[in-house]
Amino acid sequence: MDVGDYMRANMAKMLKIVDSAEVLTIGFSLFPDRLLMDFRSSDLEPPLIEVAPPAGSAEERVREIRRRRPSLGAPERFFFFMWPRSVQAFVDFGLWQRIADRVEMINHAGLRDGVSKTLEALRQLERDEKVQAINGPRYRTLWQRKGP
Repeated sequence: MDVGDYMRANMAKMLKIVDSAEVLTIGFSLFPDRLLMDFRSSDLEPPLIEVAPPAGSAEERVREIRRRRPSLGAPERFFFFMWPRSVQAFVDFGLWQRIADRVEMINHAGLRDGVSKTLEALRQLERDEKVQAINGPRYRTLWQRKGP
């Protein structure tokens, strides 16, 4: 099975998760940070969409959310999945638009800017990681050129 087959087989599941999760964390294969979304809200607490560092476990992520958003309590529907391709592919496959549409339906002041800024932050993380792979000290080549 190639990545295309995997994507076709699982796209409906991923879209369903985006549509139904109270809290959703998405990991990207090229960098460790996560896309974190808490779609729950109240009059005082808007939905949350941001880039977050990885958590050690689902339980740790739920504890973090409860600590940061105590008035909303623990989420009943928490999901996590890894996105195996680039941020641009995430946009091209329609997942980002589905998230943006869901946030738009919530219609909380100032949230639209947060969605745009979060997407730009994900793109920047991916660019930074690619630059590190080319130039950075965190990566080593498997085959080095032998002298001139």
